[in-house]
Amino acid sequence: MISVVEKKSLAFGPAKIKERKKTEMKKMVYVTALSLAAGIFADTSMKASSGELHREKSWDNGLPSASNPGTIDIKGSWAVNGATVFADWVVTQKEGTISRSVTSITLNKGAKWRLEGGKIVCTDASSNKAHVRVGESTSGAELIMTGGEISADSYFDVCFESLFRQSGGTVKGAAGCRFSGGGKTFIEGGAGTFGTMSVINPGTQIEFSGGAWTASGTLNFGGTTTPDSFIRFAKGDGSLSVGGLALEGSGFIDFSAGSAGKFSVKNFKANDFEKLWSRGKIRFNASSRGNFADLFVVEKNTLKLK
Repeated sequence: MISVVEKKSLAFGPAKIKERKKTEMKKMVYVTALSLAAGIFADTSMKASSGELHREKSWDNGLPSASNPGTIDIKGSWAVNGATVFADWVVTQKEGTISRSVTSITLNKGAKWRLEGGKIVCTDASSNKAHVRVGESTSGAELIMTGGEISADSYFDVCFESLFRQSGGTVKGAAGCRFSGGGKTFIEGGAGTFGTMSVINPGTQIEFSGGAWTASGTLNFGGTTTPDSFIRFAKGDGSLSVGGLALEGSGFIDFSAGSAGKFSVKNFKANDFEKLWSRGKIRFNASSRGNFADLFVVEKNTLKLK
């Protein structure tokens, strides 16, 4: 008598049975992977409407990290006391105010912060340490800003290969803003108001494709190491207005073809911009070849492409 198993073997054949086993094994691996992912990649949300940001009890599942992303989506106010560095934190902030007095708030060691609403505030300019910093001298981070407000009584800094991308909201640095160490900044929308503005080599980049930034003080380019730092007006209508310009380092201002960007310098005239063009400090598509008057137009103290 033929057994049930033998009947199935005869019905499907060895090849069919082997194929079914492979399919079942793939399903088991997939389910196991999903189960592990659910356990490893948890998340945590702010549950307290006030208190200290760094305390575990303020969150419903411990402090945020790369494997435990945090969300702040309730109204409230949280102080940053003691530790002022958000190392490895991954957070989406939609509401509330995060504040620190006297010293800085720093994102570093791969931290990723997405600001969609609410505020990040550092107060007390008298200390000259009330900074909001994306990265530090040897450690990068990422800040994506689609809304809300960042306000520092001292400086707003983007350092050491960090990324800052703004498409909405307002960022303020009463003393100024500083960009250094190969950090990359992309302004696609929103606003920025600062005191001075510094761009330091090597390889530091700021690109405007939207938004409007204003620095009441001088824009300084510094450093002689390569690659050059630069501010680029890409396709779009971004604008930058500064109270003065010091292009003594090896950096430059660049306009991409098709850009509707505007660069304004207080008290500048057409010949001031043209002198910078002749020195290679103003460029079109990263080059100073060609006739300045054929490419650019100056309206009062504002430079733009024809």
